[in-house]
Amino acid sequence: MEEEQMIDEVPEEMESQDFTQGFNHAYILAGYDAELLNEIEPALNPESDYFHGFFSGRDEYNREREELSLTQLRKLTTERDYDIEL
Repeated sequence: MEEEQMIDEVPEEMESQDFTQGFNHAYILAGYDAELLNEIEPALNPESDYFHGFFSGRDEYNREREELSLTQLRKLTTERDYDIEL
C-alpha cells in the first residue's frame, strides 16, 4: 500500500513538459554518447525545468546501468560458485 502512495505522489517539476523532454533527451544521449553527456555541466541553467529533467535523466540512466552491472556480476558470481561446487 505504501508503494502505491509513492507512485501517486509525482513531484511538481516532473509534471512539466520541459522536465520530461529534458529527461528523455539526456536518457537517450546517455545511451549513445555518455562522454558527451558527462561534459555537460549542471551550471548551464540549473533553474530551468528542462535542465532539471536533463540531469535527472542522466542520473536515472546511470543508476539503471549500475543496477544492470551488479545483476550481471551477481549472476557470474553465482555461476562461478556453482562451478566450484561441481
